[in-house]
Amino acid sequence: MKAGRARNFIYLLSVIILILGGCAPAVKEVVLPPPAPPPPPPPLVLTPEEDIPPFQDDMDLDTLRQASLKSLRYLERLPVTESFRFGDDIYSRDEVTDSVRTLLEIINTSAAPEDFARLVKENFSFYQSSGRTGQGDVLFTGYYLPVLRGSRLRTGGYLYPLYRRPDDMLYVNLQDFGLDYPPKTLVGRPYKGRLVPYYTRREIDYQGVLQGKGLELLYLADPIEAFFLQIQGSGRIELEDGQSLFAQYQAKNGRPYRSIGNLFIEEGKMEPSEVSLFSLKDYLKKYPEEQERILCYNESYVFFQLAEDGPRGCLGEILTPGRSIATDSQILPRGAIALIIAEKPALDNNGGIERWTSFTRLVLNQDTGGAIKGPGRVDIFWGSGPYAEVAAGNLKHTGRLFFLVKKREGINPDTKRKEVMP
Repeated sequence: MKAGRARNFIYLLSVIILILGGCAPAVKEVVLPPPAPPPPPPPLVLTPEEDIPPFQDDMDLDTLRQASLKSLRYLERLPVTESFRFGDDIYSRDEVTDSVRTLLEIINTSAAPEDFARLVKENFSFYQSSGRTGQGDVLFTGYYLPVLRGSRLRTGGYLYPLYRRPDDMLYVNLQDFGLDYPPKTLVGRPYKGRLVPYYTRREIDYQGVLQGKGLELLYLADPIEAFFLQIQGSGRIELEDGQSLFAQYQAKNGRPYRSIGNLFIEEGKMEPSEVSLFSLKDYLKKYPEEQERILCYNESYVFFQLAEDGPRGCLGEILTPGRSIATDSQILPRGAIALIIAEKPALDNNGGIERWTSFTRLVLNQDTGGAIKGPGRVDIFWGSGPYAEVAAGNLKHTGRLFFLVKKREGINPDTKRKEVMP
């Protein structure tokens, strides 16, 4: 009996174990989230001295002197509390100002090009732009000063207005409402008690929402030239009475800038290598029925102000052809010295591009632009005239960008002795 009961007990216990084992929760495989991507590199990275590239400035130093004096005037207008970020380092206004003064001293005392390059390397720290991909690759483009015919009155063939900034345009800094908001400024207009985005290019140019409000400054004869004047940001307008005025950037409508060149590529109208200022203009003139759709693809709209001299960059100073560049002024130091390694066109006897040649040049960061975003974009101001138009209209090359600031422990170019900079 006892043996039978023992067998029954063991059988029953086995059944219970099997039942409980079947009810036990399955062990789930733990899926870990993918690792966070590494943080982007800073816009500027200090370059070891042994990695500073050799350079020989390809322009006359008098133009560099002119551009440097303009940056110096801008820097001296800033409050002494202003600071500038170069990579991981912060420099005071006085340090950046002293950097420009030192460059002027070197310009004035250099006996030969090799002396100039040597003294610059000895006295300055170089910070390389991290570029578009973090590898130092910088896309260089260009802009120039177009010369257009215009009229103060809407008469004859002058039908396309340049507008000043409208009075109802409002700016809202989101961080005024709290630091939890991103550092972004909205541009809009009041409408029924709320702020709405400002008018688009289509609403302004093709629906006439700003007509009759006294905002017209001048009238141009060609809507295509008026469009590209906004892209360049400034131009000289020759009036019928013989007077010349400069139309200069004043404000924009806050809508995103969209490149019509990229639109042509996406739609298969052109290969990337075929896109230039000239090819875009030629297409728009050849197919006028497509003008409105193509031009309105870029909703960004620029408003102008008139001046008797120019063109002036974001520092308020007149730009120097070949020596002034435009960068993203939100992340790169305004007014500072830079070294560019880029390419420029060599023209044939007919004014066409025969070849591209590399060059190195010291420049000043004196302008900005709506399409110039991030550390991997530079726009070179080429000035005015046929060469400037060809260079600005065709430059789309990769190069390198370095910002320069005087070493805190440097070498005096006159005495060659070590000194500690303030």
